[in-house]
Amino acid sequence: MSSSEKWPGRLALMVAHCAGMVDLIALPVWVGALMGYYKFDPQHAGGLVTLFLAGAVVASLFFSARFNRYPVRLMVSGAFALASALFLTLSTVSDYATMAVLHLGAGFAAGCGLSFTHGTIGRSARPHFLFAMVGIALGVFAVVFLGATPKLVDQLGGKPSSWPSGG
Repeated sequence: MSSSEKWPGRLALMVAHCAGMVDLIALPVWVGALMGYYKFDPQHAGGLVTLFLAGAVVASLFFSARFNRYPVRLMVSGAFALASALFLTLSTVSDYATMAVLHLGAGFAAGCGLSFTHGTIGRSARPHFLFAMVGIALGVFAVVFLGATPKLVDQLGGKPSSWPSGG
């Protein structure tokens, strides 16, 4: 029995799918924060998000054809770690050009992680079942995310500099 047929493997795929697809759920909050807190007009805010999505598409096109050439677990964890680091870096800058490059890179990294996640699901013994499971996980995550995140952004602000310090 492969690891994707056991619950720890399924849970890992659910988490990875949610991590890779969170951009679609977060889109209205993301664009709203870029407009409301960074003061970008709709075109510039949408442009940043579009760069992220373009990076994800390019990564998918590149890595999907090379799925068997790379260590899957390392690629998934490394790609999502890189995307997280790029978004952490994004929280420290407000220059549009820098943010554009970081959005593109974060999208590429997230797309890489998602490609290997979906490739793993697609090569499992029951891919339709697993895609249904990760889809349900994403739906549950979306309800929680959209129920909590707008309130947190309203309370804490959209820029880390506006957040209360931990001390």
